[in-house]
Amino acid sequence: MPKTVLQNLINYALWLLECSHHLGRTHACMFFGVIYPFKILLDMFDAQDGLRAILNVITTQPVYIQMKKTTERIHRNQSTLDQSIMNDDDATDIDIDLSEDVLSLSRQSIKQVSFNLKRYFECHLGFTADKLRRTIGKNHSHPHAAGPVLPSYKVSHSSLGI
Repeated sequence: MPKTVLQNLINYALWLLECSHHLGRTHACMFFGVIYPFKILLDMFDAQDGLRAILNVITTQPVYIQMKKTTERIHRNQSTLDQSIMNDDDATDIDIDLSEDVLSLSRQSIKQVSFNLKRYFECHLGFTADKLRRTIGKNHSHPHAAGPVLPSYKVSHSSLGI
């Protein structure tokens, strides 16, 4: 496939993450989870600042925003009350007032993004480990001392541990 088509595909999936409805974000997250093992696609994802877009999905979720406001309110109350312990009346202000549907969708999105980040870092770590293996293999006097050396384009998913 031409490089421009792949770049447009990744650009569209990133747009889905940032501007689309919940189902579009879900499908974009699943798409990125599948493409990470392919080095050229991962490099294109990184070049288009994809990690920022993935993290923004979490920071725009209503559960995250509510949690952040609650945390700020607790810190503000602690500083104004001179580090005193909150009484039971203050604890009732912390309740999350989101509907069950919104809460469920937010949790599902955060779970998908967390899985996505795990895959992203696993693949980056795998590619870095393979690159180091090849570098070490070139520096050894015995060609098979560090194991067989594969060209980067022939790295299999099994060698990445995926």
